[in-house]
Amino acid sequence: MKFEMIERIDELRRFRHVFRNLYKIRLHPGKVKIVLDAARGFSADFTGMHEGFMAWLGKLAEEIEG
Repeated sequence: MKFEMIERIDELRRFRHVFRNLYKIRLHPGKVKIVLDAARGFSADFTGMHEGFMAWLGKLAEEIEG
């Protein structure tokens, strides 16, 4: 997995944690923008990575099966 994708996932994970505990703090607009930037295009990027991973698994399975 690319480092950039890991960073984006981590940013989204952190936001989820804050959002679930929203009653404790207020959202900071600058941080919301960071999360928005991390989320933009994420689905398409993840789909491409997932397809590549599935192709790799298919090749690995073929090699194992001989």
